[in-house]
Amino acid sequence: MKYRLPIFSRVLVGVVFFYAGAVKLFDAVSFSESIMNYHLVTPPVALIAASVLPAIEVLVGLCLIFGVMRRGSIIISCCLCLVFIAALMSLVVRGINIDCGCFSTSGGSLSTPLYGVGKNIFLIGLSMLAWTNTAVRNEWLTVFERVRQKKGKQSSESFSVLP
Repeated sequence: MKYRLPIFSRVLVGVVFFYAGAVKLFDAVSFSESIMNYHLVTPPVALIAASVLPAIEVLVGLCLIFGVMRRGSIIISCCLCLVFIAALMSLVVRGINIDCGCFSTSGGSLSTPLYGVGKNIFLIGLSMLAWTNTAVRNEWLTVFERVRQKKGKQSSESFSVLP
């Protein structure tokens, strides 16, 4: 019961990252245009980032949803959020008001960069909440680890020499 909130927050962050990456995964050209609107990188770098970043977001999202490599995926999600915050704050400092491109490639929904910063801070908070119980190893075993442990116990019991 006490582990439901951290698990829920981990899965929620995973769903957000999975959705954000999946929306942009197959439209790298439009997403690279969204990246170019930030005026931080050159077009070739924007195209590379637009090709790689959605795949990383989908992978991190899946890892968080299914509880695989939890600590690493939480760290990567927080690092991505920090990079997004830095890019959005550069827009605030320079007075540029564009759509962040977080959940779409079209740029149809105009939200302020500060709103995007708030979303990323919220995601970091949820990630930190998910991190709180990663130290409790036995409560966070994945399905595969539990099966492997059960197999190990069964094999050691069947080969016992003592009555």
